[in-house]
Amino acid sequence: MNGRHPAVWMIWFGLGACAGGAKDGADSADGGDGGGSGGDGAVEDDGDGDGYGAADDCDDADADVFPGAVERCNGIDDDCDGSPHAEEADSDGDGLADCTTCDAGGFWQLTVEHADDDAALWTALESAVATVDCEYGRSRSQIFTSFDLDGTAVECVYTGTRVEIRGGAPDESEMNVEHTWPRSEGAEVEPANCDVHHLFPTVSNANSERASHPFGDVTGSTSWSQGGSALGSGSGGTVFEPRDSHKGNVARAMLYVKLRYGHTLAGSEASAFGAWNALDPVDETDHQRNVDIERYQGNQNPFVACPDLAAKYL
Repeated sequence: MNGRHPAVWMIWFGLGACAGGAKDGADSADGGDGGGSGGDGAVEDDGDGDGYGAADDCDDADADVFPGAVERCNGIDDDCDGSPHAEEADSDGDGLADCTTCDAGGFWQLTVEHADDDAALWTALESAVATVDCEYGRSRSQIFTSFDLDGTAVECVYTGTRVEIRGGAPDESEMNVEHTWPRSEGAEVEPANCDVHHLFPTVSNANSERASHPFGDVTGSTSWSQGGSALGSGSGGTVFEPRDSHKGNVARAMLYVKLRYGHTLAGSEASAFGAWNALDPVDETDHQRNVDIERYQGNQNPFVACPDLAAKYL
């Protein structure tokens, strides 16, 4: 969608994939028993100085590898439990570990450290996405000239209509910017108003039809439809249903706003978003957009960087 070559984002992520994790086993330097302690409290036969002797340490030549270490996204059994973390595998065969984008986004260590405590993980993620440095006019311009530009055109996320871009953003009567979380529902002030993680290009009539209606599956009568998106009757009243290729993006954008700004998702929306996230999983274009937005405003959407997170909170 944005016209960038697949190799670009893969190389970028590969460079950032294996950041070192925190080493917390060194506190055990005077209590490890692998080889015993000398008179000064040091562990004997501790070749790498991590506080564990060779008898207990599965790699006594690497100070970042020891029993209880935090797993890094590197394909190594860092914590000596017999195998690397399950997400260090390459399940899709693309040459990158499944955890690569999550690690490059700065979230991997958080997900591992708080794997058994959802509340602590959510709090840690809130802190990780807190920095947002943007301005609406510039955000709008970047959407049409960078983030969503595909060749010489930008595609409406709701209808698939392509609008040619000539020298800058198009006229607002032709194509506008959709606030996935409506301005009238809490996104009217900065930085929520300019936060590109929930802003997408839409043709003006689709933008007007969506208005501030909640998202949901249209199950009854339809008052408007175009390109696979529809406005009509659904759970709780009138709802807007985006086309299938954008449903996952909507779910992950709304989850991001909930995380970053503390807004509450409607129950009917949350129930739909779980299915939408599975129907339209994170793809290469989504990852590249996430990285580009970070370069602009200083943070990534963790639900894009770490695809498994969305299902955890929906």
